[in-house]
Amino acid sequence: MAWKKLLTIAYIIALCTAIAVFWYRISDPRQQHKGFSRMIWQARAIAVRTIPLTGSGHYIASRGGQPFYLAHPKRVDRLWAPDWETGTLHEHILALPVLDYRSIRTEVVGSRYHVYDGSARTWISGTIGSPDFVQHENMPYFLSAAAADGENALVVSRYKGQTTLGQIRRGRRVQFFPFLLETQVDGFFCRLGHLHTDDRVGKAVYLHTYRNSFLVADTGWTRQYQANTIDTISQAKIKTATRDSVLTLVAPSLVVNKKSVLHWPFLYVYSNIMAANERSADFRRNAVIDVYHLEDGGTYVYSFYIPPYKRWRLIDFRMVSPEEAIVLYPDAVVHYRFSPRETER
Repeated sequence: MAWKKLLTIAYIIALCTAIAVFWYRISDPRQQHKGFSRMIWQARAIAVRTIPLTGSGHYIASRGGQPFYLAHPKRVDRLWAPDWETGTLHEHILALPVLDYRSIRTEVVGSRYHVYDGSARTWISGTIGSPDFVQHENMPYFLSAAAADGENALVVSRYKGQTTLGQIRRGRRVQFFPFLLETQVDGFFCRLGHLHTDDRVGKAVYLHTYRNSFLVADTGWTRQYQANTIDTISQAKIKTATRDSVLTLVAPSLVVNKKSVLHWPFLYVYSNIMAANERSADFRRNAVIDVYHLEDGGTYVYSFYIPPYKRWRLIDFRMVSPEEAIVLYPDAVVHYRFSPRETER
């Protein structure tokens, strides 16, 4: 009789597992907004070179795919550049003062680096390989994102309680443009997004995190047009509350656009929303990238998949060309080439 009890227990476990999987699939908010379709580029991602990483927490510091640099929040005076020929990382030591901040970020544009912190009113700029740097202290506002070029920068900051786009000139003078972004819920979380600039063409792009909208402007924040990603999430699905005078999210929020890359004239968006014509297994296994043509009013062009590395999905990525990408995973950085075949599913 013992075997019958074991069989019954195994049956109950299998049934509960099946119910849990079914419930997860029908309740996953990413799969409940399928009022759109994707044209999937059936490209095979070929890993040209893989470089393993020691430890976790790395992020991509470079604005573009070439040159490419990694940084780490706990080693703020270091940058690492991959050597694809040898499969190793070259370390670059930055000339920085002693920093004791909480959320330091480094951005690299060409040979220039820019260090800022969302919890400190300081911005540091220098050149890789040079002992000199410029430190702008006691800035009037905290920066949550910055895209710098020399002494000027486009920034995202909290201004009068709202996420606001701004511009810093000559390291000090700040001008904000509070009416460029629409307030849907609280004015802070609902306006969060990804900031990109390309100084070669004088363009800036701001992509919302929690809804299907992006702004294209010049680098003086003169609006050129507003466009939408292909998903149907036009309203930010967030709930907020003020606790101990601090505004916080009080429920799980639906992230629409997880990561993005500007490689002019294309905007590449790592989407968190599944399309009606996608297979659930493909969507859950891979990172789906949607491509938009910014010289054609932000129109949708196609989508493609970036595969996982081992069991990990990507953390971030940069495009080297429309057929090449450098992808960061928790324990490796991978250089991919994509086969040139296109087909519509």
